[in-house]
Amino acid sequence: MQVVGLIRHQFGLLAEIYHAEGLKQQDYAEKLQVTKGNIFQHLDRLVFRGFAGKKARLAVMAKEVSLTAGSILPQVLGPLNWIFLLL
Repeated sequence: MQVVGLIRHQFGLLAEIYHAEGLKQQDYAEKLQVTKGNIFQHLDRLVFRGFAGKKARLAVMAKEVSLTAGSILPQVLGPLNWIFLLL
């Protein structure tokens, strides 16, 4: 994680997006059992760094979250995926 400059919570959020892409920000907060404020803060940092993206869903006034093409997570998560089974 330190190699790419992510803190544990940001990496965990990226892993969650990887496994369940396209959910609303609030859904990720509920899945990770953290406040919406924490998710929004971490997600904004991931978007700024190009690891994730948001797109508006006009019908429900929510933002759908996804990984970006520049995200390093698939390369990192492949060999490390088993770690998340232990968390």
